[in-house]
Amino acid sequence: SWYTAFSRPMPITAVQALEYSSNAYMVQT
Repeated sequence: SWYTAFSRPMPITAVQALEYSSNAYMVQT
């Protein structure tokens, strides 16, 4: 879901931040 933060011209919401952190965690593991 991390791509939504870049594809949408709007501030990162709490949900997007959570999705990004969750995605980043999975990538690192």
